[in-house]
Amino acid sequence: MNLNLLMLDLRIKATSSISWFVCLVLIVSLYVCLFPSISHAPGVDQFLQQLPQGLREAFAIQDYSTPAGYLQTEIFSGLVPVVVLVLVIGRGGAAIAGEEEVDRLEIVMAQPLSRNSLYFSKVASLLLTVFFAVFVAVFGTIALVGPLVSLHVSIAALLGMCVHLFVFAVLAAALALAGGAALGHKTAGIALAGAVFAIGFLVETIGRSVSWLAHVRPVSPWHWYSGSSPLLNGINWVDVGVLAGATVLTLGVGAWLFNRRDLLG
Repeated sequence: MNLNLLMLDLRIKATSSISWFVCLVLIVSLYVCLFPSISHAPGVDQFLQQLPQGLREAFAIQDYSTPAGYLQTEIFSGLVPVVVLVLVIGRGGAAIAGEEEVDRLEIVMAQPLSRNSLYFSKVASLLLTVFFAVFVAVFGTIALVGPLVSLHVSIAALLGMCVHLFVFAVLAAALALAGGAALGHKTAGIALAGAVFAIGFLVETIGRSVSWLAHVRPVSPWHWYSGSSPLLNGINWVDVGVLAGATVLTLGVGAWLFNRRDLLG
């Protein structure tokens, strides 16, 4: 890894990153601030219990009267992971392949810099982006805003959920980066990661209520992300290990393929 290249990459993308982080803070703040009105609305839990069991299982619908159930359903199973995935998959796909497509990569590689150094500098940049998105924008907002609106949740449980979200998002970024670096087209990396996570979402969602599909659920990243309900049960280190192991394997394959192909242009 090259520290100068890492700092340059972070500086170039600083404005865009801040915009994404602000959007995440606003989204999370909105959901958190809605908790008092939703949790105290008469008949909400009764309505949820009247939904078909298959529907509740498919979308991991919890009770809205408790902070943990509300956060699990509305934030960590809803819009927030999708926003984080859009951010990191786009960044990952463009990290190397995007610069190659606009002929900037040749300038960088003309310097005394190995491909591995470039590759893992981009990896470090993505790791920092995911870290700030998850632990600053999401965790920090819930921890600070939640008590102001009587949404009290265990910091340890919240941290555990965010650890799961972190490794989940890092895997998505790694797939996009490796795919783009291996093929030289950012759309290829974005399509690869997008397809894996979109199909994985369908498999995990439908597999919760369809018995014959249940045995396929372990192939989905979403299963290892939220299948153990970490916000309610704490960190599941097996799940975290599976996602981390898949990330390491993906990055290793991506680096190997990137080192063995000719650059475009």
